[in-house]
Amino acid sequence: YYPEDIASASDLAAALNDVESGSAEASGHQVTLLKDVDLGSQGLKLTGDTITLDLAGHELSGAVSGNCDGVFGAIIEVGQHARLTLTDSQGGGLIRNTTGDLDNDGYMDGDGIHVKKGQFTMESGAVEATCDAVAGLEDAILTIKGGTLYGQANGLNVTYGSEATVVGDAGISGENAGVQVLSGATATIKRGRIHGDLYGVAVGSLEDHATSDIEATIQGGTITGDYGIYMD
Repeated sequence: YYPEDIASASDLAAALNDVESGSAEASGHQVTLLKDVDLGSQGLKLTGDTITLDLAGHELSGAVSGNCDGVFGAIIEVGQHARLTLTDSQGGGLIRNTTGDLDNDGYMDGDGIHVKKGQFTMESGAVEATCDAVAGLEDAILTIKGGTLYGQANGLNVTYGSEATVVGDAGISGENAGVQVLSGATATIKRGRIHGDLYGVAVGSLEDHATSDIEATIQGGTITGDYGIYMD
């Protein structure tokens, strides 16, 4: 990851400008992209404060991989005490992780955004990744209000005590599941278009039998897949 802590909007703009001069500007708690940025192999780790990132029609990309031991790389990691809101005022904006590295189970190990003890809200824009587009990895709070998520594994992966709510007309899709809920996590789906090539919504897995501590509430939206809703 980027070697310095990113604890404010000005820190985030400075990190982006270090990579690509003139690529971002900060105003208050908001950072606006001014051009496309390729991060290469280093992601951005947010360690504090409330930040709104406006893609403004631009692409924030990279090939950021993890360590092949279940710690996946991500374009942006939202850490403890950090709150990130993603928006796209111009349309066509995208966060994309293109890493082709594999983890020990043979899966791609690049996420778009992952959240560890932080909060993430998606209002608009798009996130694509070779693993999970957005992953709540530990005690994360995820709110999906709009935009699109696509992961070659899962569109939205919620695990280890995390909570996710889909409240807007978002498009969430993955080659495994649109939404996957594991390991003591909670998901509430009120709206949205959710599709998985295999599972629309997957609650538990063959490797995770602790389904009793997982909760998924589906109140609306459209869910499609070979198995629309799967519970293990």
